Amino acid sequence: MHLPKLPTIFVKGGEERKAYFTVQARELIADGWVEQGTEKPAPAAPEPVVEEVKAEEPVQEKPKATRKRTTKKVEE
Repeated sequence: MHLPKLPTIFVKGGEERKAYFTVQARELIADGWVEQGTEKPAPAAPEPVVEEVKAEEPVQEKPKATRKRTTKKVEE
């Protein structure tokens, strides 16, 4: 699709590039280019700080109950 304003000029570091299609504009914006006459894009949001979570001590498990034999073992 064509951009509504032809050509749309993008600026980065004093260099200018013209874009005629939305695909070109998206690629330039992704590479850090800014449309001429607009404000610079806000810097990327800082990464959230992850708080260190202390691991809980494992719960001590009770030993399993042993069952008594209800039948007699036949010795041969």
